[in-house]
Amino acid sequence: KKDDELHLNLVQLGNTFNRRMLFLIILVFLFSLFVSFILTRNITERKQVEEALRQSEDKFKYFFEHSTVGESLTFPTGEINVNEAFCEMLGYSMQEFKNRKWQEITSPEDIEMTQREVDQLLSGIRDSTRFVKRFLHKDGSVVWVDLNSSIRRSSDGIPLYLMSSVINITEQKKAEMDLIESDKKNRFIVENVGEGIGFVNAYEEFLVVNPAAERIFGLSKGELIGKNLKDLLTEEEYVRILNQTEIRKKGETSNYEFELIRPDGAKRNILITAVPQLDERGKLIGTNGIFRDFTESKQARRVLEENERKLIQLNIDKDRFIAILGHDLKNPFNNILGFSEILTEDIRKLNIDEIEDIARNINKSARITNKLLEEILMWAKMQQGKIPFKPQNHNFTNICRATLEILNQTAGAKNISINCLATDPLTVFADDEMLKTVLRNLISNAIKFTNNDGAINIKAAQNIENVTISVSDNGVGIPPENIPKLFDISQVLTTTGTAEEKGTGLGLLLCKDFVERHGGKIWIESEVGKGSDFIFTLPCGVI
Repeated sequence: KKDDELHLNLVQLGNTFNRRMLFLIILVFLFSLFVSFILTRNITERKQVEEALRQSEDKFKYFFEHSTVGESLTFPTGEINVNEAFCEMLGYSMQEFKNRKWQEITSPEDIEMTQREVDQLLSGIRDSTRFVKRFLHKDGSVVWVDLNSSIRRSSDGIPLYLMSSVINITEQKKAEMDLIESDKKNRFIVENVGEGIGFVNAYEEFLVVNPAAERIFGLSKGELIGKNLKDLLTEEEYVRILNQTEIRKKGETSNYEFELIRPDGAKRNILITAVPQLDERGKLIGTNGIFRDFTESKQARRVLEENERKLIQLNIDKDRFIAILGHDLKNPFNNILGFSEILTEDIRKLNIDEIEDIARNINKSARITNKLLEEILMWAKMQQGKIPFKPQNHNFTNICRATLEILNQTAGAKNISINCLATDPLTVFADDEMLKTVLRNLISNAIKFTNNDGAINIKAAQNIENVTISVSDNGVGIPPENIPKLFDISQVLTTTGTAEEKGTGLGLLLCKDFVERHGGKIWIESEVGKGSDFIFTLPCGVI
């Protein structure tokens, strides 16, 4: 019985074990299927990526091998892979070019310069570069090339290779050399003419210059050779020259001027005649230029233009004086002559009141004529520079009060009050006679256009820069369109005052000239029916 129970237990245990083993085998099988699926998927994706890379490489390889432009791949070790066009350029076969380094095919004169450019690309200072260099042809001749290179790096930034496009410019360089050689034959003439002569290549670099060109550009002997125009001019001027280059590319000569700032800071005006030099295919390879420094001529022209402007203004002044003499002087003289003839012919017939009235009119006309003559003479002296100018420190209040003593009687005739409201002490740096003339004219003008029982206020205030003085009245005011004419000799207004006072209009012109002689300004603020403010500035004095 015990044996049967043991047997039964062993059978049950075996069944349990078999079930568990079967379950484990199934799990292992399923896991194997999952792993197989993942691996198959990864392999598929990798194959797809590899295929894409292969296709990309095939395209790059096709472009690299079939490009009509020389192409090269330069590795950090110095080894270089090139395409068929590059090999043909230097006379090699593809087989002969295997395992070569760029140093072997570079002209010894350009190895150091090329190494410097390569190092800057590999170190990350620059991502691309373009320069002109010389390769050595298989037969030993020199091949000039325009080399345009850029760096290619791995995803972690490690330099892989330099990819370069190479264009053969040997013919262009030969043309340049031929021109240079041709120029050497005429060097004696070129070096001894007074005008600057130079030749720049298509990159605007000076290859040939004469001493006169070096003097014009303010550089010593030899410094101009190799210089690019963009290093000698402002950006704005260089852009203008590039625009002229586009004209020369069409084979047309261009004439233009530009402003040059020399190393010593001097500004010079340069006139250039630029003659293009084209190769057999009509491509611009350089420019012969003739440089002329016409700074002094331009300054002389400006002086002539300024003198012409002054002459025109003098003619305007002359015409104005003639008009004043013909009109403003004629009327008062006619009055004097008319009244004096009455006295001469009818004095015995006139009573004392009539004689007194005629005498007053003669005196009034004589005063007007005298004032007009004084203003004309003073204006003429001012234009000729014959009025002495001696500015000194003066107390403005004292000058103002001295001026009012002369004008109070005139103001009193119209019952006009004049108030000097200047801040005291206030010092101006001015010529006292000119300042008195300015005040006298402005106050007289205010009296003329102020009604009876009006008021005139004179104010002065000082700031950091100057003293501002104003003569204000509550008179008739000035229409806006007439204000600009008051200081214009060609449009001088002669307006009758509120009491029929006459004037020439020259007084305000004198005021303007005298104020500007001090470096000040004068202007008018006015409103019709409410009065006017005549305002001017003078330099501050030292107390």
